[in-house]
Amino acid sequence: MGCLRRAAARAAWRVLGVHETSGSSLWRHILREQIDVSEAEFWACVKDGVKPRRGRSEAPKDAIPLEVAQLLIHKVGLSEAELAELTHDEAIARLNKYRTEPA
Repeated sequence: MGCLRRAAARAAWRVLGVHETSGSSLWRHILREQIDVSEAEFWACVKDGVKPRRGRSEAPKDAIPLEVAQLLIHKVGLSEAELAELTHDEAIARLNKYRTEPA
């Protein structure tokens, strides 16, 4: 590993919150087991500032936003089971209906 690449690795380790170590097998172990990224994801983070997913899954596109879900449960009075049955569009429509209904 060249001097520049070591400096980049040290910077990335600081960003990812790990301490500097040496040895290629240890390096691969740390990436895989402790940081939970591939080497490609690691270097994309170092070189381009692309944060790795690190095991997190993205919410589906049609997911009900958290704020909407909280309002439907705490203000509108829906149960979690009722909320789970709604689509994104139905949840928004139900919240809009609540907001436009006279008190």
